[in-house]
Amino acid sequence: MNYITINKPIEVKSQRVKNEVEKLYRSGLKMSEIKLQMTFICDNPDAICKDFQVIKNHIAFKVRELNN
Repeated sequence: MNYITINKPIEVKSQRVKNEVEKLYRSGLKMSEIKLQMTFICDNPDAICKDFQVIKNHIAFKVRELNN
């Protein structure tokens, strides 16, 4: 498992997170092995996790299309 750490909820949509996810995916990891680690307390962590999953899906489709 590889974890991408965020310190604020807004960071989940940052370019840094997207670049880290893409780097890990291109290195051969499955998307299910890339996890999110939040270092803050919030009311609705499910929404942040959903955003992270959407980002992972977009990256996976982009990388697959580039490889075809």
